Amino acid sequence: MQDLVNKAYGWQGMDHRAVAGVMKKAAAGQNITVAALGGSITEGFHSSCPEKSYAGIMRKWWEDKFPNITVQYVNAGIGATDSYLGLHRARRDVLQFQPDFIIVDFTVNDQAEEFYGKSYERLIRTLLGTESNPAVVLLFMTMEDGTNAQEFHSKVGEKYKLPMISYGNVVLAEIEAGKYQWKDISPDDIHPNDRGHAIAGELVCTYLDRIYDTYIKNQKECTVKQEKLGADCIDPQEEEGKILDAAGMIPTSEGGWEKADLHPHLHDGWLGSSRTGSLEFELEFANLGMTYFKSIDGTFGKAEIYIDGKCRAVLDGNFPGGWGDYGQSDEVYTSHERKKHHVEIKVAETDEEVKFGVLALLVS
Repeated sequence: MQDLVNKAYGWQGMDHRAVAGVMKKAAAGQNITVAALGGSITEGFHSSCPEKSYAGIMRKWWEDKFPNITVQYVNAGIGATDSYLGLHRARRDVLQFQPDFIIVDFTVNDQAEEFYGKSYERLIRTLLGTESNPAVVLLFMTMEDGTNAQEFHSKVGEKYKLPMISYGNVVLAEIEAGKYQWKDISPDDIHPNDRGHAIAGELVCTYLDRIYDTYIKNQKECTVKQEKLGADCIDPQEEEGKILDAAGMIPTSEGGWEKADLHPHLHDGWLGSSRTGSLEFELEFANLGMTYFKSIDGTFGKAEIYIDGKCRAVLDGNFPGGWGDYGQSDEVYTSHERKKHHVEIKVAETDEEVKFGVLALLVS
């Protein structure tokens, strides 16, 4: 058991005071808010019900340990999304609820490359620097072949001394030891079934039990920092990411584009085609990204993204032979200066009419 604990948790250098502080708040009779932010695994994909997902198991731990308070629960998992989109939707989907505790899981959605390492760190800094001063715990899931971004994400965890829990380290070691096979914990190469979610949930709860036994049950003194954890590491010039969509933004020119609900979570987008004009905006930003609709049905095509009259990116909404429709998030423009820009989105002309769906603009 101790060997598995060593594989699951990077205890050296962790700062557990923030998590202990949430427990002390709950033990004192104050209501708390716990949240989970991530992709499809966090959303609960392939669990038989929300309660059997790792996030649902985590929620139940808080409710069972502190039955005399109200535990508000926020599940901000969206399938096929990465930390880049997570950074921009953090305020809308999590931070507006003033969470006390957040578990973050983007390790199988982020790629093991520098761009995602930077977006993940910006996300973590955004969470740590928010008003409610939440405790943040990092969860590292894995694909069947061991592919994930744990190497990059764990460097962020070490930098900010955050608790880290590796599902991948545990299940891959147990499979190698012959305890079970991957097919016993997942019906595909990524998503846990109920048994896999139970393992992930148990790892999270085992960590929480350790903190509870140390600081609550055994009443170990815990002096929690009063300032925002990680605030000294936040770049004051770095703007918090925002997600903008048709619910709160009016184009300067619609060019025949229509508002469209294309995605199960990102409902307020726009739909245009190669027969319509340009969708245009006047926006202030230093950096711009876009979440757009990727479809397997062959009717979606490419769009050209112009910033101040210059084409900065060509995005392809066609996903032939793919596993399904989803929202892809790409960076379009970066700079060190925040100013007003003219943004134009134009569907590329083809012999046959094709469509393009904009789900949201990502600005900072």
